Amino acid sequence: MAELKITNLCKTYEGTVDAVKDFNLEAKDGEFIVIVGPSGCGKSTTLRMIAGLEQPSAGSILLDGTSIDHLPPQKRDMAMIFQNYALYENMTAFENMAFPLKVRGVKKAEIASKVTAVAETLKISELLNRRPGALSGGEKQRVAMGRAIVRQPKLFLMDEPLSNLDAKMRLALREEIRQLQRRTGVTTIYVTHDQGEAMALADRVVVMDQGRIRQIGTPRELYSNPGDPFVASFFGNLPMNLWEDGDMICGVRPEDISLSKSFVQDWEKATLLTGYFNGMQWIGEVRCKEGRFTVCADWEMKQEQTIYMHCPEDKIHRWQQK
Repeated sequence: MAELKITNLCKTYEGTVDAVKDFNLEAKDGEFIVIVGPSGCGKSTTLRMIAGLEQPSAGSILLDGTSIDHLPPQKRDMAMIFQNYALYENMTAFENMAFPLKVRGVKKAEIASKVTAVAETLKISELLNRRPGALSGGEKQRVAMGRAIVRQPKLFLMDEPLSNLDAKMRLALREEIRQLQRRTGVTTIYVTHDQGEAMALADRVVVMDQGRIRQIGTPRELYSNPGDPFVASFFGNLPMNLWEDGDMICGVRPEDISLSKSFVQDWEKATLLTGYFNGMQWIGEVRCKEGRFTVCADWEMKQEQTIYMHCPEDKIHRWQQK
């Protein structure tokens, strides 16, 4: 169990490229933090600095109030799970999971007990005698998770651990990761580019862009009260509609727009350009006076259909243009 405090963390490459700028975060004991953002935003570099795999250009990292800036990775009491599994191909699943305990000098009987218990939790007991080459991607990631769990570290660091899996396996393992984290209570820092993963897993989400934190908050806070247009457009199954109004940038989510196939007084007239059914509702793109908007409804949308739309005032987000 651990608290993590990061203050003014920076990483500059070749003296000019700022990969991470003034990153500040306090993770509470047992908290699940997800760092999310587009490719190249600095999220993986931040994780690697926490792990000790990258040396910060400035700033400090405290674990339970003690500076770990000077410690090598193996001395930081953290377990890292990578997207490429990082398993030893010449070892069985059991040997891979046992390895961090073996190098610590843990007795064989205790190693066997711990690995067996974790394997049962992860439902991979029948895989323990197999080598990585005989495992599927999901099975490999479970073994990698097991290797991290048996160590009982103070901190879990996860770098896009599900990105190499198919959609069905991602959903299944996503839920398993969250349940395991709740069960173990280990403070976790998880990096992803997938906003859906961030929303499903996190106690709090850190949104990064171009090396900087744009906003930190719970999934609900980020969705309901985005701090700027970037955060607003990043979250949501459908993109937020954005438009300019004088010196303001305005936004409204597709699901907050009311639609009608027949005339309604004071509602805006619009034309449907495209429409498709996603299995739950109809999604369409309309042309209106503010531009092109994404909308959704429970009735069939037809190309060139005339509709009427209304954006409730209390659902419109506004930000001052910089």
